Amino acid sequence: MITKLKENLKKATLFLTLLTIGLFIFLSLFSYNKNDNSLFSYNSLNLENHNYFGVLGSIISSSLLDIFGKVSYLIPIFFIFHSLRIIFNEKINWYNFFSLPFLLIASCLILEIIPENYFNLFLNGGLLGRGLENYHNYFLKDFEYKIYILVAIIILN
Repeated sequence: MITKLKENLKKATLFLTLLTIGLFIFLSLFSYNKNDNSLFSYNSLNLENHNYFGVLGSIISSSLLDIFGKVSYLIPIFFIFHSLRIIFNEKINWYNFFSLPFLLIASCLILEIIPENYFNLFLNGGLLGRGLENYHNYFLKDFEYKIYILVAIIILN
């Protein structure tokens, strides 16, 4: 009986932790204002933050949006999705959490290459996506089958 209680307590703690992190990041991103003080830009005359979580939310949202672009909205979705998996008693393995960096990297690359070459979207991959796009254009500029590499990345993603 005690082991069942310990197991349920661990599940509840992990659920609440993942859900709190996911909602915190999502609300920080949702209430992002480019005029707020952040990690990369600070104005000592601006003491008022429009972000729901103040300075911390402003720093987190501006950092994520600068680095990952609109792909950063996948991070809270990832945490909320995995918190819901705990409620439905699905096992979460180590590779579930380690897939997040690969998901972010591949999504940033795809959202920088595809809109530039094929159609115009409001989505972007941030600094990471632009850097990966530069590598892609430099190393694969004469490669005639580079569309197959993009399709493979999309499928693996």
